[in-house]
Amino acid sequence: MVKQTSRLMAILVLLIVCALPLTATATTYLFEVPSMIIDVQPQTDGSTRIEYAITFKNLSGDALDIVDIGLPHGNYKLSTFSASFNGTTLPTIRDSQYVKPGVEIPLTGHELRQNRSGVLRVTFTMPKMVYYDDQDDLYTSVEFGNTFFGGDFVRGAMNLTMRYHFPASVTKDETRWHREEPTTMKRVGDHYVFTWVHPGASPSTMVKHGIGFPAKYMAEGAITKPSYILNCIVACFGMLASLLPLVVPLGILALFIYIRFFVYRRRMKRYLPPTLGIEGAGAKRGLTAPEAAVVLELEPNRVLTMILFGLVKKEAVRIVSPKPLKLQKVEPTPKELLAYELQFIEAIKRDGTVRETELRKMFIALIKRVNKKLQGFSRKETRAYYKNVMNTAWTAVQDAATPDLGVAFAERAEWLMIDDEFGEKTARTFQNRDIIAMPRWYGTHWHGTTIDAGSSGHVSLPGADFANTFTNAVSNFSNTVVDSVSAFTNSITSVTNPPPVSTSSSGSSRSSGGGCACACACAGCACACAGGGR
Repeated sequence: MVKQTSRLMAILVLLIVCALPLTATATTYLFEVPSMIIDVQPQTDGSTRIEYAITFKNLSGDALDIVDIGLPHGNYKLSTFSASFNGTTLPTIRDSQYVKPGVEIPLTGHELRQNRSGVLRVTFTMPKMVYYDDQDDLYTSVEFGNTFFGGDFVRGAMNLTMRYHFPASVTKDETRWHREEPTTMKRVGDHYVFTWVHPGASPSTMVKHGIGFPAKYMAEGAITKPSYILNCIVACFGMLASLLPLVVPLGILALFIYIRFFVYRRRMKRYLPPTLGIEGAGAKRGLTAPEAAVVLELEPNRVLTMILFGLVKKEAVRIVSPKPLKLQKVEPTPKELLAYELQFIEAIKRDGTVRETELRKMFIALIKRVNKKLQGFSRKETRAYYKNVMNTAWTAVQDAATPDLGVAFAERAEWLMIDDEFGEKTARTFQNRDIIAMPRWYGTHWHGTTIDAGSSGHVSLPGADFANTFTNAVSNFSNTVVDSVSAFTNSITSVTNPPPVSTSSSGSSRSSGGGCACACACAGCACACAGGGR
């Protein structure tokens, strides 16, 4: 027994001694990135020229001998890459073993020793980096995020400078910036340059900016059309490549992609931004029916139909043709219209159709106003409150006497439209009512054909006829007010409640970089992923 115990102790000590060098090796890589300068230059063929100038300072006893650079996507060509370190050309650039997608650049013969600094310059061309702007089909969108490094291997802050170069023909009035206004905007040589400077940026965090310019400056077929589904698939494959073994059962992979896609599609219907404060003031009262519909996150086309109905009631808009949908502004514009109603009217073109881009702006502004009104109030209680308002409205309508049923319905119709069963309940409510009276505006605007209101100022018609005509009109307007409900919703959600960029990293005993996955929601998304020096 003593001999066995001694033997076990000896083996244990040997294992501990053998493990010590491995532990030391895994924790010796440490460096700073005092400065990172990036030049992003979109080309008229749809590619983008990217130049990095990264300053490293090695804090470790081990030399910094390889640097990994994360890339926006995997469709690059190594032949477009060039690199230098402290002015000396580096001959080798290859696909990274640790950053997917990315490249690794060995500093062979120029390794960075402890307490020494050096500047790595990398230049390359990435294809398919110019997208159509998801807010304006006549504009492009170019977005890029810097490569970054594992937090376990980097210390301190860095001075991050990102310069976006416009094509030479773009004028000052045609330039656009995304998210945050540039630090400087000026003409350099034959083109304009937007520069963002972040003095205290983290070397382990991505910072993303973007620009836009008219699509007319691009070559024919050069602009990439956005694909939300493709972005999700790319994100899933990137994550799996960094976290799972190379050989993954096809069944598990297919299931994972399906679930990710299902969750993504479901999430894109939620356009209200998440709450950040403490909810403790009960329900928010006093909202209009369309604002309450936004709180309930109804489909945007249903909310737009409610707004249109309200404008018809106020006799600010006339429906010229229900199918195809043609509207006409009523002059003069009635007073005391709400902000979103005025914006809706401004979206009506001379030919009676509506501009989706203006409706999108109106809806985004409405969401922001509603979200501001909800601050400090419970969203859960607010939703419950307005569902109760809807149910109360149904009770009032269903209890109304036959002659007054139409007027009672018209007064509350916007609240009733919140109900997912609006059509079915309307049909049941009016099914056995013989003659009902509707306000004058219904016969002249909403019914699709003009009905004389007579001296009473009301339109009289059979209840079943009204229910069928009205619900069909609501359904038609809801389906035609925008060309594609899903695309319209996605374009709104990507602004008001964009999906977060997901990243993941994995290191080894010799790497300070990591793998990554970019989940890009915007139309012009081109994220650079995590990289690192080794």
